[in-house]
This record gives sequence, C-alpha cells and structure tokens, in this order.
Amino acid sequence: MKRLLFLLLIVIVGLSSEALAKPFILTGRMNYIAELEGGCWYLDAENGERYQLVGTQEQLDQVRVIGRNVKLEVDPEPKMGSICMIGQMVRIIRVIDQVGYPVDKAYVTVKTSGRIYKTKAGCWYLKTSKGKKYDLDLDNIPKNKRKRGAKVNQHFRLFIDKSASECGFDGKALFVKDPATIGKQQRAKEKPRADPR
Repeated sequence: MKRLLFLLLIVIVGLSSEALAKPFILTGRMNYIAELEGGCWYLDAENGERYQLVGTQEQLDQVRVIGRNVKLEVDPEPKMGSICMIGQMVRIIRVIDQVGYPVDKAYVTVKTSGRIYKTKAGCWYLKTSKGKKYDLDLDNIPKNKRKRGAKVNQHFRLFIDKSASECGFDGKALFVKDPATIGKQQRAKEKPRADPR
C-alpha cells in the first residue's frame, strides 16, 4: 500500500511540475553558430537570454533566417536537451510575427565597465567608463546591482541608437551572461552527482 501511495505521489508531482510550465512570449533575433558540428540555430532574446527552438518543420523554416526578428509564443521544454547547449530549450506554439525591418536597431554584445545610476525622473542607466549613457530596464538589472553608483564590469547588449533610449541617452543596454560561459554553465548543471553512500 505504501509503495502504491509513493508511486501515486511521484506521478502527481511530475504532472504538476509540467502543468506549472506556462507558455510565454519571446521576441528576439535569430542567430546561427556554424562552428559546432551540424551548426546550431538559437534565438538571442531581448531579455538577454538565449533559447534553442523546437517545433514543426514549417515553424522552424519560418524563423530560421540569420538576423530575422521574431515574436513567438513558446512553451518551456525543461526535460529536453541538445548537443549545442546554447540556451534553454523551448517549443514553438505559434509564430506571432517575423519581421526583418528595413533597418534594425544596431546592437553589439561587449564587455563593458561602468556604474549604474538613476535619474530624478526614475530612469535607470549605465554610465560607461568612456562616458556614454545607456537606458537600463529595472527588470533586467540584477538585484545586487539595483543601487546608485553600483560598479559593473560584465557583458551587455548595447543598442547604439538614440531612438532606442526612452530617456534621451546614447542608447539602451541589456545585461547578458558572459557568452563564453553559457555552454560551460549548462554542462555543469547536467553533470551527474556522486552517490554519497
């Protein structure tokens, strides 16, 4: 009887964890890495994360264009893996929009140092060591850096167009993980743990 209750509990927990994974909207730019065997497509999302996409062949054909801006409704696939190990796996539910604007906002991902400040009007911004100022979204600032004068020295995606700034600065900045460590971090998560017995 105890074994049956234990198995039932495992099934319920497994089903509830999958039910918690809710669909969400992603926007970003499609990219391709040819250095890995077979090549790897991924979405460089506006939230600073990278995602690998799975879906029907028709959906994938719609979005797999280098530099294409896409807006997708996706479902997380936490149990799925890939040899690319570039980002979180998500399944495309539907392609909302695929846009290649005549002129996309230019951005560059670089390691930048500077300090974080907030204007009297409430605009958070990054002031680089070279004196440039870039908008920051509060949601994109790590909690330990949400204070005036906080020092930063890490990778940012810098949109180098004044029209990207909502506060009249030189552009917009998004925190991103160090591109060199993304694959290492995922591999570290997947390493089996030793049996403590």
